[in-house]
Amino acid sequence: MRQFEARKRDVPTVDALIEMHLQAAEADGLRERSLKDLRLRLTRFAEIFGPRKVNDIRPAEAKQWL
Repeated sequence: MRQFEARKRDVPTVDALIEMHLQAAEADGLRERSLKDLRLRLTRFAEIFGPRKVNDIRPAEAKQWL
């Protein structure tokens, strides 16, 4: 029941969170080379988890991906 309730909350998707993180990194002045590396790594993560809400990803899934 706790998992069901957590899924109903207004939580961002992985795609949305990645976009916010990249925008913040750019605004903070991260070097272009670092931004490119970050984009590459996060894009790979988003290929698997992108449309899912952040709180819907189990730690075991993320660990397996890593």
